[in-house]
Amino acid sequence: MCMVSYICPICKNKLHRENASFVCANRHTFDVAKEGYVNLLPVNRKNNLDPGDNREMAAAREQFLSEGYFDKLAQTLVSIVSRSEAKTLLDVGSGTGYYTRRMPIEHYGVDISKHAVRIASMKDKEGRYAVASVFSLPFAEPFDALLNCFAPKAPEEYRRVLKEEGLLIEVVPGRDHLIELKERMYENVRYNEEKPAIEGFSLAECERLRYRTTVKRRDVANLLAMTPYRYKTKPNAFTCLDSDLETTFDFLIRTWKR
Repeated sequence: MCMVSYICPICKNKLHRENASFVCANRHTFDVAKEGYVNLLPVNRKNNLDPGDNREMAAAREQFLSEGYFDKLAQTLVSIVSRSEAKTLLDVGSGTGYYTRRMPIEHYGVDISKHAVRIASMKDKEGRYAVASVFSLPFAEPFDALLNCFAPKAPEEYRRVLKEEGLLIEVVPGRDHLIELKERMYENVRYNEEKPAIEGFSLAECERLRYRTTVKRRDVANLLAMTPYRYKTKPNAFTCLDSDLETTFDFLIRTWKR
């Protein structure tokens, strides 16, 4: 039985399920897609016609992750959740649901990309997924835990949808994340700045997960499609696509309390 209810993105009333739709008291209606997700992102709240990862980017992300390069990160996150007393979890910016679907408790995911959410729903029949913005989360009851892997931060919304003693588990790139990829692409390499505190939260635990691995040539393009570098770099910098890439994965995993 689902423990958390959606709210209408238009009038903020609770949504209830009627056959293949979610409906509020004002009869605002949102159809459930055949894959199982619901789109709760009104047209007038979109910053463009197809926000977030497009179809190709979502497919590239899922293909790269399916090769196991981030399995260590996924296992670490599952361990953190398993050690907690959380019974419900919301993945904010869940993408294709790679981390979400591994969670051992009742789990939900939201992402602004309908293409990513579609993949997540197809891969995970135990979870509930919605197209929505992390800055306007469509939930009534609060969660025991939130998960944010590389997604935009919305501290005010996090506080609204998280229980008083709830946990926010955040993953950000560490200083050396993909440093060898950068060295192939740029003359002047900048290390990642490790992100500051989150307003309204206190740091309970911080863990660094760092390892080197070889990304196969066939997977490098998909890795690039997951990063800002693919879209902010001149095409002649993409010589790194021509061979295998030994690179560093460096993650900071921080657990916050309200």
